Amino acid sequence: MSNKLISELQSTLPKGMVIPREIELLYEWIEANNLYTDSEGVRIGFLCLENSPTPY
Repeated sequence: MSNKLISELQSTLPKGMVIPREIELLYEWIEANNLYTDSEGVRIGFLCLENSPTPY
């Protein structure tokens, strides 16, 4: 299964630059937990639900 967040990031990187594994894991977690929205052809990921109270 393809991860749209990772694919979109990869398409913007200069040739030879790689995404750190930690970022890939974060993007996989975001998509697995449906913490994203699609808007105007791009996917925007979140670290928490849009309407959740801030932790601070």
